Amino acid sequence: MNNKLPKPIRSEEELDAAFARIDELMDAQPGTSEGEVMDLL
Repeated sequence: MNNKLPKPIRSEEELDAAFARIDELMDAQPGTSEGEVMDLL
């Protein structure tokens, strides 16, 4: 599991990356590590 701490988005590039990651996680299956990340978001 990824143990990164959340951090503020400070640039347009970071915002684009955050939206891209959320897009990747939209179809994550419940009970998977990606599903858990999506639950946190």
